[in-house]
Amino acid sequence: LQLRALGAKVNLIREKHWKYVDNSDSKWGSGEVSKYRLENYNYMLKKWNLKPVKAEVSFFSLISQDRTLDEYFDCIKEMKMPKDKMHWIIVVDNKNVKMLERVKEKAKDFNFLTTKIYFTNEQDGYMSHNFTERANRITRNLKYMINEAIKFNNYTPFFFMLEDDTLAPKNAFTKLWKLIKDDEQMVYVSGVEPAKCADRHLGVGHLYANEQGEIFDRIIPAPKKSGLESFESGGWYCWIGRTDILAKHKFRVIEDGRYLGPDTLMVYDLKRQGYKTMTDWSIACKHYDWEHKHWIPVSEGR
Repeated sequence: LQLRALGAKVNLIREKHWKYVDNSDSKWGSGEVSKYRLENYNYMLKKWNLKPVKAEVSFFSLISQDRTLDEYFDCIKEMKMPKDKMHWIIVVDNKNVKMLERVKEKAKDFNFLTTKIYFTNEQDGYMSHNFTERANRITRNLKYMINEAIKFNNYTPFFFMLEDDTLAPKNAFTKLWKLIKDDEQMVYVSGVEPAKCADRHLGVGHLYANEQGEIFDRIIPAPKKSGLESFESGGWYCWIGRTDILAKHKFRVIEDGRYLGPDTLMVYDLKRQGYKTMTDWSIACKHYDWEHKHWIPVSEGR
């Protein structure tokens, strides 16, 4: 982008011309590099008498469209979060360079501890009916985010996720954070969100399975005004999770006419492993209806 701004001609080649091989026997894969970095990091802290600010939460923004950017960034600005002690990682999952520039401009004055913006250069797939590809894309993005949260000198035990077409209340983060911070068995805590597609589901639900563990139904509850509830499925919109546990998770998809994606099944699998997953009904988010171009509150989600 900088070269283009200076007048250089840049052509993008989309064909694959190289492969990256992760060699666990190399010095890079053996952990020696991380050890070397840590030694240098501690040396610099001691030499200059520095006191590092440790972040407990990485805040992730997944942005794939530009129709709701103004409202989305206003929501983040109003949300009560210890921004000066949080990493902010924005993933622009699109190939629209103009949208990337808009995101960069809007994100520059938020005063998080660190801010990183990544650009996937992917074709816009929001309205795609290829659910396998959409599910794989969600999985790639989630794995990437988890990996970012466990990197050297960037590690946070928790990460907070807010999707670009979701508006959360001002107290959403603080309420979710209070629920998960001191309960080691609590792995996933979310708010609730209204209609996302034709079945007008709430983004959370109860998955029911037979004796063999095969999922055969998903029951969507009626909206409530308040209260905590344990759920067997969750969504991609507004939630906090534990980094270490989710990093070990194997994501999967079920496609048999119902379509249960990796975000939904993640919560179901975590519960079966004995972890706690919870939804707070008082965190009522709004979801953007792309077809009718308006924000839907939870009360209209049925």
